[in-house]
Amino acid sequence: MVEDRSFKLIIERYENLKNYRIPWMTHWDDVSRYIIPVENIYPKARGGKRHTNIYDSTATRALYRLAATLHSMLTNPSQRWLSLKIQPWELAQYNEVQKWVQSCEDICLEAINSSNFHMKAQEFYLSLIAFGTAILFLDSNEDPNQPDVVFHCLPVSQCVIAENEHGFIDVLFREFSLSARNVARQFGEKACNKAILDKAEKTPDEEIKILHAIFPKDDYNKFNKLDKPYASVWLALDWKHVLKEAGYYEFPAFVTRWATAPGEIFGRGPGMEALPDVKTINSMTKSVLEASSKIINPPLDVEFKSYLTELNATPGAINTRAKGAERIQPLYVVDGQTIPITEHLITGVKQSINETFYYDAISLVRADRMTATEVMQRVEENIRVLGPTYSRLVHEYLEPLTKRVIGIMARKNKLPEMPSILQRYGGPVKVEFMSPMSRAQRMSDVAAIQRALSFVSVLAQVNPEMLDVFDFDETARHVADITGVPARLLRNRDDVEAIRQARAQMQMMQQQMQLMKDAAEVGKTASQIEM
Repeated sequence: MVEDRSFKLIIERYENLKNYRIPWMTHWDDVSRYIIPVENIYPKARGGKRHTNIYDSTATRALYRLAATLHSMLTNPSQRWLSLKIQPWELAQYNEVQKWVQSCEDICLEAINSSNFHMKAQEFYLSLIAFGTAILFLDSNEDPNQPDVVFHCLPVSQCVIAENEHGFIDVLFREFSLSARNVARQFGEKACNKAILDKAEKTPDEEIKILHAIFPKDDYNKFNKLDKPYASVWLALDWKHVLKEAGYYEFPAFVTRWATAPGEIFGRGPGMEALPDVKTINSMTKSVLEASSKIINPPLDVEFKSYLTELNATPGAINTRAKGAERIQPLYVVDGQTIPITEHLITGVKQSINETFYYDAISLVRADRMTATEVMQRVEENIRVLGPTYSRLVHEYLEPLTKRVIGIMARKNKLPEMPSILQRYGGPVKVEFMSPMSRAQRMSDVAAIQRALSFVSVLAQVNPEMLDVFDFDETARHVADITGVPARLLRNRDDVEAIRQARAQMQMMQQQMQLMKDAAEVGKTASQIEM
């Protein structure tokens, strides 16, 4: 039993936050039943039939396509989607700093790609689109034989959240179940009470309710001395027993909302917006199927004892009718002429559903058939369509994910040593995520440079001095940076200057040798004339 008042307050806070989630549960359950049946909102219904309400799969297919598009646009495994920038910006002009930043990119991207990220990212995008809220949890993996990071996509129905004063999520409570055996293994026997240990021995597969609470350490006085900004508490709810106290250097859960309404914490997504149309089209499709079935196999009007044998409707069957009995006829006639009209209405509803899921508005990025420039142009077009949602994805998902991976790799001493210029720099240095929109916008600089140089090169044939306006060294470095040329392939400014000085000296020596040769030729010619 919890003795410390702080833990009692944590449990009370969780119960209060659960009340805010109650109205969302029924809404999420409707979405799961009609659009994404693989998601189970109520745990007690595990294993039950989940497709009984679905007669049309338009919404489900549109959901998966939009999820695949977001994955290919934002975190494409075949593209270098993670890009870092350094602050202050003037430090980025140094070649050794660029090499260090790109080395950090390589290490972080390798850590992410070698983990289970791309499997869990797909679940994350599906939850985000369907329910409007998705939660991706990133933890450090302490096993040296396993990837450095591990990801978990948390079911939104298991979690409650709270925002800070800036509107960002910094509180997460998650209630879930673990078998008694796994509780003892994960937290250790010393952390478990007698009841848990007895269950682990006698009924190891019996589930135990676990509460994991993550919050800023200054929310409760007890955690003020913690050396990490976020406190983490694990409790066995049935006994209110504390299993573990720990903390995180960065908030480990990336709670992302598609869009939020004023006064609401949980998000609303295309799945929730499309739900009325989805219910309508399922009802209409069900009616058309029933009508078609009645046309093909209508209910029959049969006179009592009019047939001597049981009716057999199979092809070629013989049915013996009593003398004077009426023939079988349909109980009622279904007018099949109305079915095309209904199908036309269904087509309109399908189009509405597809529009809600941006089916025609955004294009899937196929990196294996497109150049890097084409990929960035496609990404830029898709970003414009998504609008504010894209900004949320960057600030609530990609940026915190990047910062946490950098932090984990730095604490594991996996990042390269900072160059001397950064070590000597007196102010703070920040390595941050560069969004795909920023990269797409910078790609437009390349086109602008190409157009300007093409135009000026024509005029330079009349007035070559016009080319003096351009700093071609900086232009080359800027284009190389935008197009993603690795910094290790570029020479630093000192090396370039040394090469140019050596070239100038070589040219000067060649000119001197040519002058000496010319002078010798003149002397020889003059001596022959005197003779």
